[in-house]
Amino acid sequence: MKTSFQHPGRTIQGFSLVEVALAVAIAALGIITCLGLLPEGLEMSRKTAQLAFNSNILEQIIRDAENASWPVVKPKHGLGAYPMETDGAAAGGGLTSFYYDSQGVQVDEDSKQIAYVAQIDFNQNCAMPGSTTPDEGFLARLVIKVANTSSTDFEFAPEGEGISYITYHHLIAKTR
Repeated sequence: MKTSFQHPGRTIQGFSLVEVALAVAIAALGIITCLGLLPEGLEMSRKTAQLAFNSNILEQIIRDAENASWPVVKPKHGLGAYPMETDGAAAGGGLTSFYYDSQGVQVDEDSKQIAYVAQIDFNQNCAMPGSTTPDEGFLARLVIKVANTSSTDFEFAPEGEGISYITYHHLIAKTR
């Protein structure tokens, strides 16, 4: 509320000290509340970006596996048949690692731009419910693990041991 003071010959209008103090307190409360939300928003933004890059990496791996000549994931004697012509025996018999930069684009193992490591397990049996054979010839299952790390020798330890990575499962079916 504006107050006016009468002096002989002129009128002075303005806010009282109490009104100014209340307005500053309300503005400070609003600013502090917004600043308190800032770290939460930044963390959510970081997680969303990481999820987007993981999805991009996963999409690339699945697309390459689905477009590969069949059988794509049935290695013979530990040799992988992934379309990138990788040697599964050198990578642990069916386990193959790929490396990606901070934008989710695949890079070489000796690149300085590695930000993500993806490990693909090709040796997963897959059978239809009620099937008598443990491994169907037209089905393949991929287990893909993606870690946000720049280390080329990152070990994907069993989950729950404090190491952070995301595991995806994908089923590929080929009828021709």
